[in-house]
Amino acid sequence: KNWMGITRATKELFTNTVDCGEIYREEDVKKIVNAIIENNINQVIFSSFAIGYKDIVQTLKEVKPSIKIKTYWHGSHSQIHDAYGWERNLEIIDLHKQNKVDVMASCKESLNNFYKKQGYNAVFLTNKVDTDVKPAKRKKDGKVKIGLYAAKCDDWRKNMFTQMAAAALIDNSVLDMVPLNDTAKEFANILGLEITGEEKPLPREELIKRMSQNDINLYITFSECAPMLPLESFEMNVPCITGNNHHYFKNTKLEEYIVVMNENDPEEIKEKIEKCLASPQQVLDLYKDFNRANKDLSKKQMKDYLEM
Repeated sequence: KNWMGITRATKELFTNTVDCGEIYREEDVKKIVNAIIENNINQVIFSSFAIGYKDIVQTLKEVKPSIKIKTYWHGSHSQIHDAYGWERNLEIIDLHKQNKVDVMASCKESLNNFYKKQGYNAVFLTNKVDTDVKPAKRKKDGKVKIGLYAAKCDDWRKNMFTQMAAAALIDNSVLDMVPLNDTAKEFANILGLEITGEEKPLPREELIKRMSQNDINLYITFSECAPMLPLESFEMNVPCITGNNHHYFKNTKLEEYIVVMNENDPEEIKEKIEKCLASPQQVLDLYKDFNRANKDLSKKQMKDYLEM
């Protein structure tokens, strides 16, 4: 539950989910394994990988060799900068080589293609978003409201500064940011950019509702797999500008409006913002076409994955 994006992605795809958290004690590993065996479960899927999951996999295969064990990885090779995530990735690969993990799934298409070519039993699963949250009514005050969420000042992958700089290039803009920190406030002050926000992360429903009050949202990161936030924004009928490091929108007309090719260029981000704001309904209509195809693909992928 502490990995919010992964939790959201997992619950969109799977109906039977259990939050185990990290597992450090041998008795807890045995408790989980016993519960799986006693309930006659024949297939276990690990969505992402935490400390202790390796021990669960190994014990399960010892107790019940016929059980199918699959993983769903939400990371990428850029996580070599994140020791925790990279070590878990190597654990999955090693377990697969030992025939203890039967199928390795990934939401990053290019990563999945690489492992398939390496001979791994690798499967691509696209993320999707369905929500019952209704868009909030937008207030018209002459301002261009731009949302920036899940951006950071201490993680190069989620760099907030270029996106803030782009927002400052838009006339009459107000940037809404969650989480908002003193570093962002200081930079906004230097840029002369009006900024609002909340200092603490918000529950998913609240954040989605907040997104819906903007004219446009930004999620332009330097490394990505299959981000949930752009899909959530569009579900709220708000276009979202994103980077070119995931499979969404590739080779579509929508790509011309919302995909930035140089994530470090404020001018290009500004141009995408203005292009979307000039034809918002056309952008939303193009997204509907993508969304239908993406959900159909997800349904087929999940069926095949579960049956493997």
